[in-house]
Amino acid sequence: MAAHLGVHPKTLKRLKNTTAMFEEGIDYRFAGASTRAPLQWHLEATEESFTHFKRIDPAEVETYGGRDV
Repeated sequence: MAAHLGVHPKTLKRLKNTTAMFEEGIDYRFAGASTRAPLQWHLEATEESFTHFKRIDPAEVETYGGRDV
């Protein structure tokens, strides 16, 4: 799936784990009964989620005391 999206496999895993971009049961599923099982990705649903995910504008990110630019 990472190759199809044009990202590194670690980037895909990070996006899955740290954003709401991909939803289990829609974009991917586990290939076994354990959450340690490999993932199976739904190509069309994942492509749609990746394409239409609303990214955060860096100017809107809170810097907690950083200098104003």
